[in-house]
Amino acid sequence: MPDTKPTGAGQARRRRAPTTPAARVRGLAQRWRAWLLTPNLLPFSAIMIASVAAAAALLVSFSDTPLAGSGEIAPQSRTIRTDFTIVDADATARDRDDARRRTPRIYAANRPVLDEIGSSLRSLPAALAAADSLEAVAPEIARRFGLNDARFAMFRGIAQSEDALARWNARVSAFASALEATPVLTAEEFGLAAQSASPEIILAADEDTRRRVRTTEAISLAAEDAGERLSRRAAQALEPAELDAAVFAVLHLDQPTFTFDRERTELLQDTRSEDVPPVQVRYREGQSIYIEGDRVTREQAGLAREESRRYTASLTLVQRALRWLAALATAALLAAILAAYVRAYYAGAARSPLRAASIAVLVVAGAAAACWGIAVSPSLLWFAAVGPVALASMVIATAFDRRLAVMIGATLAVLTGLSLELPVGYFLVALSAAVISAWRLSTVRHRSDVLRGGALVAATLAFATLAVVLVSRPASGAILRDALIDAVWAGLAGLLAAALTLVLLPLVERLFDVTTGMTLSELRDSSHPLLRELQQRAPGTFNHSHTVAIIAEAAADAIGADGKHVYVGAMYHDIGKMHKPEYFVENQTGANRSVHERLSPAMSLLVIVAHVKDGLELARDAALPRPLRHYIESHHGTTLVQYFFHRAKQQAEDAEGAVEAPREVEYRYPGPKPRTREAAVLLLADSVEAATRAMTEPTPARISALVREISRKYLDDGQFDDASITLRELTAVEDSIIKSLCGIYHARVAYPKATTRERAADAEIDQPGAGEPKAEASSA
Repeated sequence: MPDTKPTGAGQARRRRAPTTPAARVRGLAQRWRAWLLTPNLLPFSAIMIASVAAAAALLVSFSDTPLAGSGEIAPQSRTIRTDFTIVDADATARDRDDARRRTPRIYAANRPVLDEIGSSLRSLPAALAAADSLEAVAPEIARRFGLNDARFAMFRGIAQSEDALARWNARVSAFASALEATPVLTAEEFGLAAQSASPEIILAADEDTRRRVRTTEAISLAAEDAGERLSRRAAQALEPAELDAAVFAVLHLDQPTFTFDRERTELLQDTRSEDVPPVQVRYREGQSIYIEGDRVTREQAGLAREESRRYTASLTLVQRALRWLAALATAALLAAILAAYVRAYYAGAARSPLRAASIAVLVVAGAAAACWGIAVSPSLLWFAAVGPVALASMVIATAFDRRLAVMIGATLAVLTGLSLELPVGYFLVALSAAVISAWRLSTVRHRSDVLRGGALVAATLAFATLAVVLVSRPASGAILRDALIDAVWAGLAGLLAAALTLVLLPLVERLFDVTTGMTLSELRDSSHPLLRELQQRAPGTFNHSHTVAIIAEAAADAIGADGKHVYVGAMYHDIGKMHKPEYFVENQTGANRSVHERLSPAMSLLVIVAHVKDGLELARDAALPRPLRHYIESHHGTTLVQYFFHRAKQQAEDAEGAVEAPREVEYRYPGPKPRTREAAVLLLADSVEAATRAMTEPTPARISALVREISRKYLDDGQFDDASITLRELTAVEDSIIKSLCGIYHARVAYPKATTRERAADAEIDQPGAGEPKAEASSA
């Protein structure tokens, strides 16, 4: 390790450095200016401010949410913190229901029946006056009024005198009035009226006239004593003989004089119910709502929610401001920790506003979903609390890697736990979900990997939830049952998170601009349309790409880089050669080996360099993920096409000044340089594989020297400057490439006594099938 202490000269320079206040101010101003000119400062600042504000809103909005629902065991005691009065909804509902039951039933007069009775009685004397005897009366009239000789003579006599007839009509009107005060009901309606909680019924003779009568005064048509009761009620209206005939006529019709008016009864019931004042309940500060370990009732759960709302509303402006300041400080601390972690370990994500915004949205949205779910249904606490953590961890583990997945899951758990004031055991369960998700889903090649990982996460969540619930509550049969239910809900959350991960993976790839393991597995399949077309049109390039992919994957794995990613990138890095495959030496045969001899070096350069642009166009048309396109554009970096540069330089020298000498910058690839370790590995593997093919005797020593030489040349040329690869990692990559090349281009075994045909067969069996070197690389 180099000595980092300042030397004497350095100390002297430091002593001579200006330390005046003006100099310090200028230095501070320069540092602030450099910070303000940082790229993407504005979008990153907006993301930070928005995420902190959203997280603080969660901390303020859900910090007082009751965690015990109806039928749940209370995890902690709750008391009244401020005096308030609320309406007892249940008691009010009971009182109003009782008022509805006690509302009298309304019966409307059956006017056709009453009018018929009155008119028939008034016209009876006149109808009998024309008959000489009872036998001459119409049988229907005789049956209606139960006429006999005495009644016939009595009613016939009334018709003989105008005064008697007038008095008869007056008595009939009195009888009709008695009928309107004495309801005759059907047997069904009489039973309903008798069972009513109200001792009265209301008789509505017309729209404006209502009369209250006791229910006992109603008469049932089916009652045996109906005639007797009606006679007693109307005794004052008619003479005894007349009364018997009139009562007989009423009962003979077998029709009720009043019918139930449902519409007006229900309207009256609603009015009586609304008139009942709400039941007010007064709660005092310090009064207990429920005690830890109690089974919470529905009324207690409702009271806890109302108390939380009333307490929040009772806070003063200063208290609210302090609450928000504390929440903002906490949210800012969480955001700063997460941002520093991402910047330290994932510089690429830290430089991309879209990725930073996606991570912030994932954390805040996950915490919001958990808080909202628990606030709506506290009985599903473990399902709602651990589900978002598992989902976020699975998504990040699949899209990025396990370290970031654990960090995102832990941050989400902390934000959710602080927002809802969850018990400490929750953090253990949530952390187990994050760790298992990161462990099992960091390498995903098939959908079944996600499902198996989700099953393990679900089992872990169920076990951890069961253990945490049982250790934090007193042991009993009811507690065990509740703990098992909570464990099942937590396990279902893990399974649902795995299912959602499968659904969201395409969106995650596009949003985070990453390529997941499943997509890489699909793209590395040689049956992919692009690879099949490359194999058919440029078989030499396909074999070269396959060899480079094997070498690059091993080298990437040697330094802890993404080997699967660089393998797939290597398979597609040269697809642009499909447009003009005959111009590249690995695809040339004896008939077209001299194709570049007919072209000027500048024209050959255009053809060779164009395969990068053509490859990018093919990749975009085939919708290859953006991260894989970087391998295509950067697999030559800005290196020099040496063969054609030296050829052009030689031609200019031979022309003795007639042709301008080529400039080196004109014969370089346009770039960009590799921006990732994986792309740097591919650049080196691609070059040394092609150069090794051009060697006549690729012995291990010569291969090692060649790899070291090309690597150092690219290092000096600045091709690795943007790749964040260290010298130690570069040395490990060289060692891995040397090992792979020595394995591919190993020495052949001599067969001195073999025939010519046998040697040809052995050579064919031992041929590695790696193809021929590229034109631009063989000239290196």
